[in-house]
Amino acid sequence: MHEERQELSRKVESGEIDDTGFYAGNLDLHIKEARTATRRGLRSVGLDYDDLGELSEERDIMLKGDPELIDINDRVNDLIKTDPDAAQEIADRMYEEGRLSEEAYRSVSEKVNRYK
Repeated sequence: MHEERQELSRKVESGEIDDTGFYAGNLDLHIKEARTATRRGLRSVGLDYDDLGELSEERDIMLKGDPELIDINDRVNDLIKTDPDAAQEIADRMYEEGRLSEEAYRSVSEKVNRYK
């Protein structure tokens, strides 16, 4: 990114881009740097963006405080870890029967893909 920043400075100095283009380019570079720092930080503790999303889902379920929902989530997670293919088959069937929302189906499918 250092090279990109130097190239941006060169372009503004040569007149290829104006101040607005320079500031927009700088903003893009700051965003890239922030994303890179976040990825590195997550990796440093053995996580990635998918893990972060899963943690957020778990937190939301815990905050709702519904013991039945917490229990179902725990059982789904256990099944995914022990037999992801069976978990996906069950989710497919329940979704087709209308017993599983699209959001829940997507969540289960994403977890299954992560554990495969």
